[in-house]
Amino acid sequence: MFFYDSSLTIDAKYTKELFKRLKELNKNFACFGNANVLARDEELLKLAYDAGCVAWAVGFESVLQSTLSSIGKRNRVDDYEKVVKKVNEYGMALIASFVFGFDNDTENVFNETLNALYKWNVDSIGVNILTPFPGTPLFRQLDNEGRILTKNWSKYDLYHVVHLPKRMTPEKLYNGVKMLAENFFSFSNILKKIFGKKFDFITRASLSYHLFTSRAVYKAVFKEKEEIVSKENLCKAIIRI
Repeated sequence: MFFYDSSLTIDAKYTKELFKRLKELNKNFACFGNANVLARDEELLKLAYDAGCVAWAVGFESVLQSTLSSIGKRNRVDDYEKVVKKVNEYGMALIASFVFGFDNDTENVFNETLNALYKWNVDSIGVNILTPFPGTPLFRQLDNEGRILTKNWSKYDLYHVVHLPKRMTPEKLYNGVKMLAENFFSFSNILKKIFGKKFDFITRASLSYHLFTSRAVYKAVFKEKEEIVSKENLCKAIIRI
């Protein structure tokens, strides 16, 4: 099962009671949680594993503390390695999610993120391009600044660049996210993640599934975008001829 609640750590008291009752059902599940809570609440981690939790999905968002502060996140980058270690110590995998394209991001952020992922020994990741969805404060801000590149809502899927980044080109942002996904989800790294830690069979199988499906998804979405770009460039070339 997967709990799509955006965070089961907001009300830890409620979640602990939930986990105690889930233990009787003999099910396995994954869920979302906040790094600052998971780093310190060992009782919650123990109850989670006993209840059948195989993985926590945690929004790291960025390896830049300046970015986290600018978007109001209470996370501390210095705690991320501790969070991964703590979750792993209780037999569960950690899936860290990241967003790229914030105003503090430069093209160096991709290599910095990869280096941090390997240093912290993160089990798996999710990567997205910053997307200012219509109706949000971010969309209004960027629209007022003239930085919205398209209002074709079909492109607002987390894998298109639909706004003008502040410190890199749209192409650098797109290619950087693509490079990071290809690097992390290489076959050699996937094998290291699957066999590099002493997880039980269920957790290892669940992690394997996430790694291989993520590899397939990212290859598909970025290949699709490249095909679209190639067709657009071909049309432009034909028009010029």
